[in-house]
Amino acid sequence: MAEHNVAVAKIDVTENKESGTEYEIQGFPTLKFYSKGAIIDYKGARTADAIADWIKNVITATVESISEEQAAEKAKGKQVVIMRTKNPDSIETLRLASLDDETTEYFSVESDTESVTLYVEGEEPVKYDGELTPIDLNSWVTESTLPTLIPLTSQSAIDFVFSQNQNDIVIIVEYNKIPDAQIEILTNFCE
Repeated sequence: MAEHNVAVAKIDVTENKESGTEYEIQGFPTLKFYSKGAIIDYKGARTADAIADWIKNVITATVESISEEQAAEKAKGKQVVIMRTKNPDSIETLRLASLDDETTEYFSVESDTESVTLYVEGEEPVKYDGELTPIDLNSWVTESTLPTLIPLTSQSAIDFVFSQNQNDIVIIVEYNKIPDAQIEILTNFCE
């Protein structure tokens, strides 16, 4: 990794427990990539080749620069984040945010003003108004794309809802036993 200027650090959290807590290490081995405030967890195979390929991908990944006309086309039928900016540092933030998100496409459009917009099929575009950091941007995309009502059909769905570490209200009801009018009221309340 020397040609890419990547430093590799190894921490034994059985002897450095405070480091394990600080870096949120919950299992062994844990691999994380840090860059400009972004933390990207490795979820792939535990082989040297797979890890090296992942690091190369993280380092060389880019965000496609497109025109405003292409942006309108890209936003149709997909989940897309489009950043309008003339600042290369902002595009780097967008690139880092995109690395931990496999469900959303990220694009940049050259513009004199800066904005980030999320487009999801069938919904109104959502403008981002938070701090422009990879972690905040990635969290915003994740939160903005969660459906208001989620039918819980298995234990994994319940685990997903309760693993989000958010202060949301979770209401669990038997969907097929609620009249449509009450479902509509519940949906409006949740939004």
